[in-house]
Amino acid sequence: MIQLKSNMSSCKPGLISEKTLQKMFGTNDARFLVGRLQRLKLNIQPKAENIEIALFDNEHVIKVILTKGKTGPFTGCNWKIPFPEQVESAALSYKVFFQDGFDFVKGGKLPGLAGGTGNTGGLVPNGYDGWSVRFMFKEHGRICAYLYHVGMKDKFGSKEFLKHEGVDISLNTGSWNKILLTIKMNNPETGEGKVFCNVNGTDALALNSVCFRKTESLKTDHLLFSCFMGGDDPSYAPKQDQFLMFKDFKIEY
Repeated sequence: MIQLKSNMSSCKPGLISEKTLQKMFGTNDARFLVGRLQRLKLNIQPKAENIEIALFDNEHVIKVILTKGKTGPFTGCNWKIPFPEQVESAALSYKVFFQDGFDFVKGGKLPGLAGGTGNTGGLVPNGYDGWSVRFMFKEHGRICAYLYHVGMKDKFGSKEFLKHEGVDISLNTGSWNKILLTIKMNNPETGEGKVFCNVNGTDALALNSVCFRKTESLKTDHLLFSCFMGGDDPSYAPKQDQFLMFKDFKIEY
């Protein structure tokens, strides 16, 4: 059953504010994840830069403009959209459109699911605080699941490239891609958490031994809407302004 979905048609075209985000997903708890300085800036100008509700093929979509020479979440977006309740398993689906000729450079972030503190940015999960599974687009349009989980070997997350019959899956440019992510939490005593990914109708990843938690109180409880270039390294930055778009977010559990 669909429990949470985007309603972009209810939002007027223009730059997105937290109120727009709350209206779009039907929850007053949706918010921008920003630091103190950015929060003060939002009090003055309460809209995201370079992110808007736009019309495309007679539909309202989220359009993210990735600026030449810029990387990191403050040049794109990093949003938290909470569920009405905590759950043991959830499935997220959405569509993403990369402009024709999009330069993937070394990569960037795409939305996913998370729980608790939704650990990212080098915050290693301890089993009691939080976890996250987002996506990254990589060089030449390859795509990987990007996990923050208990026991990960790299401080900055684990990357699992999406493949079909041993061949890397690549994202399309100039047309819509459909992304599906399913999460099932592990028993706190063991590490058999599950991650399933499908891209454009093709099963692309199945993990069956992920440890998300060490306590039953930590579950799946929000959509983590990340979209930006990077990494926080200039080598990830695009050489020109470019855009991608999103629509049709659905969460079932």
